Amino acid sequence: GIGQSEVREALRRIQQGHILQIFPSGDMQQSGLRNSHEGIAFLAEKSKALVYPVVLQVIMRGAQKPEVFVVLGEKLEFKNTRGEFIQELETSVNGLLEQLDQQLQDTHPEAKPDGSESWLEPQLRFDQRMAKKKKWWQF
Repeated sequence: GIGQSEVREALRRIQQGHILQIFPSGDMQQSGLRNSHEGIAFLAEKSKALVYPVVLQVIMRGAQKPEVFVVLGEKLEFKNTRGEFIQELETSVNGLLEQLDQQLQDTHPEAKPDGSESWLEPQLRFDQRMAKKKKWWQF
C-alpha cells in the first residue's frame, strides 16, 4: 500500500499546482466501480483540488488489436464528507462507463464512436488484409 510519506508528498505536489493521476483501488463489478479508496477523498479534502473522473476501457471490437477508449468526466469538488465525495465519484465513474458502453454498443465495430478520435489505428482483420492483397494480383 501507500504510506504516509507518499501521501504527504502527493499532497505537497498538488498544493504546488502539479497534476496527480490516481488509479483507485476500487473493485470493478458488473454494476461498475465500488469501494473506491478513501485516499482520493482525503487528498481532495486537504488540497481543495478539483478531481476529474476518467474512464479508460480497452476492448476488442472488429479489429485484431485492442482499442482504447478514454472518457473525461465533469470536475468534482470536495464539499461535505469523504463518504459523500466517494459516492459522487463512484456515481460519476459508473455513469461514464454506462455512457461509453452504450455508445460502443450503438456503433458498428469497424466505425469510430461519435465524438471519438483515433490515436492508433487498429490492425485490419484477416479478410480485409487479404482483400487488399488480392487487388495486387488481379491483372
